[in-house]
Amino acid sequence: MVVLLLVAFITICLMVDLILIRRKKAILQKSPFVKRASYSLREENLHLPKGVHFDSSHTWTFLEPSGIAKIGMDDFLHRTLGKISYSKLLKNGDHVSKGDPLFSVESNGKTLSLISPISGKIHQVNDLENTPGNHFYANPYDSDWVYEVEPEDWLTESLSFMNGGEALTWMKCEFARLRDFFMVEEKKADPSQALILQDGGMIARNVLQYRSADIWSAFQEEFLS
Repeated sequence: MVVLLLVAFITICLMVDLILIRRKKAILQKSPFVKRASYSLREENLHLPKGVHFDSSHTWTFLEPSGIAKIGMDDFLHRTLGKISYSKLLKNGDHVSKGDPLFSVESNGKTLSLISPISGKIHQVNDLENTPGNHFYANPYDSDWVYEVEPEDWLTESLSFMNGGEALTWMKCEFARLRDFFMVEEKKADPSQALILQDGGMIARNVLQYRSADIWSAFQEEFLS
């Protein structure tokens, strides 16, 4: 009897979770703006660890004691995109220059391209595809690095990086720009979207996941170019 009650309880919990997931998906598909804080993209939840350098292209770099630099996609972009897959453009031994295409991220047939924050030789490629769960709310500064690179000119190229208070200020500005970006883009298709923001609406977490390919292209041009 106890076992049957336990199974029934677990089944009910799973059904409730499924209903909530479908409800959330329906809300996010309809609009990039939400009124529930639990669905929102909140800047205070972003990770900005010490020692990590941030580039305006939304990549991060961490210089190991060995002199090898790890590179990945920052937490702002992770939380904006949601569940993704990676497409690595380079292999071990390849050379990359600062500003060159480095890797892309994909979701439901839509793609964003990210550029390299430094120049150097590819030392190691992270096999992200075979690491369970790392494409959705993983720690982007730990397991989700994409490349290890042997830097060519770290002292010069790192001068443009941001960290500490400067990175925090920049991230806050990016949040404001993201809000303005979706305000403009969504009003093109549905002017009533502006009313949601005016009525206390917030940017949704994983906001790009259910947006159109045109929105992805505009986001690429505005934030990653």
